[in-house]
Amino acid sequence: MKKAILGSLAVLPLAAAGVLANAGAASAAALTGQFNFSSVFTTAEISMDEVDFSDPGDIALTLQTESFTAFDAAIISDIDLDDATANNPFLDLEASFPGSPGDGLNVFNLTSVGDYTFSQSGDNVAIDLSVFGQFISADGMLSDGAGNLTFQVNDADADDIEDLVLNQDGMVNASFSGAAFTTASVPEPATMLGLGVVAGSLALTRAGKKNKA
Repeated sequence: MKKAILGSLAVLPLAAAGVLANAGAASAAALTGQFNFSSVFTTAEISMDEVDFSDPGDIALTLQTESFTAFDAAIISDIDLDDATANNPFLDLEASFPGSPGDGLNVFNLTSVGDYTFSQSGDNVAIDLSVFGQFISADGMLSDGAGNLTFQVNDADADDIEDLVLNQDGMVNASFSGAAFTTASVPEPATMLGLGVVAGSLALTRAGKKNKA
């Protein structure tokens, strides 16, 4: 019985250390935080089926937090409203502005999009679109994300623009702005160490019960 207990005790620090090492890697590599973005040299053409962003697709990032402070720009890709994943990556994050053609290392992939909403803002129209997906870091770590885009059409009526896009299969050109953020935090190493200790304790308890039996 003593040998079995000693064996369980030996497993405990190894299990906890393994969990801690994995958690530390995830915490260090996964993208977390939030940022805003805006069009600079890029505009959007909005239709019922697609948001088509003009070349070069450069956008500027602002108000970055956590992991995203390493990035000042991104390349934005078109949105297929019938298949959100068709043109992934949606955002390819870059360290400087103007962005490069995109290196595919730190990206935000879309999994789904919401419906257009049209609203009047003075003499202008705001068209909002919600987006959902996953950030993928250069190391391949995943973190769930979401965001929104707001397209601005000047000197227009919201009802007219909505009818044009949704009922007449028309298109409108617009500038845009938006934001994106991670929706779930990555567990801190200390938290994962606690989970590792609990897991090890359970293993020790089970081993003790087996020996008593």
